Amino acid sequence: MFKEQLAAFSKAHWPAVLAAMTAAIAAWVAVRYAAQPLLEWEAFRQTQTALTSYWMIREGWQIPYQTPVLGYPWEIPYEFPIYQTIVAAIARLGGLHLDPVGRLVSFAFLLACAWPAFSTARRLELPPETAWIFSALLWSSPLYLFYGRAFLVETAAVFFTLAAIPYALDLRDSSPSWRSAFLFSAFASLAMLQKLFTAFPMLVVMLLVLLVSHLRTSRFAIPSWRRMAVVTTAFAIPFAFGGLWTRYADLIRGRNPYGALTTVATQSTYYLGTLADRFDLVLLKTIFWDRVVTRNAGGLVGAAVVIGALLLGDRRSKAILLVCLLLFALPVLLFIRVHHYLDYYQVSSAVFLAAAVAVATIVWSARTGGRRIAALLVLVMIGWNLFAFSRGYGRHVRKELSVGRTRALAVGDVIRRYTPPESGVVVFGLLVHEGPSHPVTTWSSEIAYYSERKALTVEDGFEPHVWHDPASFLGGKELGAIVVCAREDRARYNEVISRYSVRGEPRVYDVGECQVWLPEARSIVLEGGRTVIPRALMAPHP
Repeated sequence: MFKEQLAAFSKAHWPAVLAAMTAAIAAWVAVRYAAQPLLEWEAFRQTQTALTSYWMIREGWQIPYQTPVLGYPWEIPYEFPIYQTIVAAIARLGGLHLDPVGRLVSFAFLLACAWPAFSTARRLELPPETAWIFSALLWSSPLYLFYGRAFLVETAAVFFTLAAIPYALDLRDSSPSWRSAFLFSAFASLAMLQKLFTAFPMLVVMLLVLLVSHLRTSRFAIPSWRRMAVVTTAFAIPFAFGGLWTRYADLIRGRNPYGALTTVATQSTYYLGTLADRFDLVLLKTIFWDRVVTRNAGGLVGAAVVIGALLLGDRRSKAILLVCLLLFALPVLLFIRVHHYLDYYQVSSAVFLAAAVAVATIVWSARTGGRRIAALLVLVMIGWNLFAFSRGYGRHVRKELSVGRTRALAVGDVIRRYTPPESGVVVFGLLVHEGPSHPVTTWSSEIAYYSERKALTVEDGFEPHVWHDPASFLGGKELGAIVVCAREDRARYNEVISRYSVRGEPRVYDVGECQVWLPEARSIVLEGGRTVIPRALMAPHP
């Protein structure tokens, strides 16, 4: 009876119409603001990703790849640069500006998530409308409307992760094919290489799904040797790729004086948090409830639909919902501290909440026969998503970011015009992250990227290690500029500037809320045509 109701539901066309509508809205946001500088929100990470692509274009592709923001050696790899390479290749071959290419490639990966959604729905014997509803909720959710067009690896990692799931479900067969094992391991390996924190929870859950499936069909019987070989190979390859790349990236980062402080071993608490964090109700509420549930996938209406389906659904539909919810929760629970600090990490998680709401809508509608009500509910959920976006991330998207108004653009413009192309720059006191949890003062790539210069960007806590001679961390490059963006006690950097001044009294320029020492300039002209006269060193910040 339930399958007949699902078949009847599948005759509806409204889910495809709503998905097309949300795709059009998301595309308008992505294209309309494609040329916006990468500074509206999480600028430190967007420009870090873009910096890698920029130097791929300028100096060629290599492993280890360059992200020249923390001084020499310039290689501080984190993820394997799949997304960065695609962006660099398109920008270089097309002679296009990097910022919009990166944003639109990210958006293309977001749209591509519909393909694995349909493949997964087919394997779970759900009507294709499930995938349409999922796509509509995904493309309209604030997290994805914003981060789906950001210069980040997030949507690429999500796509590869979702693409692996249908082939993991194929491995439930008593005699799974090597083709499914190969495709699963290929997509899962790409996902692990692109972002381990996104892919690893999926691998854990899919292993659990296969174990439960075997216990339900064969109880405690030992699987055939062939089946064990196929499944083991399918999972061992992505785990190996992820582990080997993580170890390699740690070794390369360890060659950089600051990068050595960012390895997985030294930053384990930052990523994983503590056991107490996982029982901190305030922290859990902030991540799950405040940032994700109430703003994405239909908000409270979506949550109510899921609860209703858990009550109304049959055993099989409840199992699907529980797996979706586990996939939603596990990334946060495994890497809770970094999820607390950075809201873009929830891109790896909220996608499965959208999947749960989509499945729940199908289950609820099939049980009650309320297809029209279901259509109205989905429309309301999309409307809520768009409203939440306009009140939240939409304000960042609509920011006016110009050279005259934005620190990184103003400083970058001056450095490009008044320093030698092959010189390096040193940046102090850059507050980089005023994110959802609390401000984090650390290094950022925004000035390094928009100045188009290799840089040493010094975190406050790392200053004692470079204070005696920061220029020595530029790998032999000529020191083209020193930038000070500190909010307090700017005058203390006079000591460093004076150390490198050989032509009379050193002078600095006020540029975009920062102060810039340019050894060769006697005056500068800003973007709007205003001439800036230098003054002797820096006065204390008022």
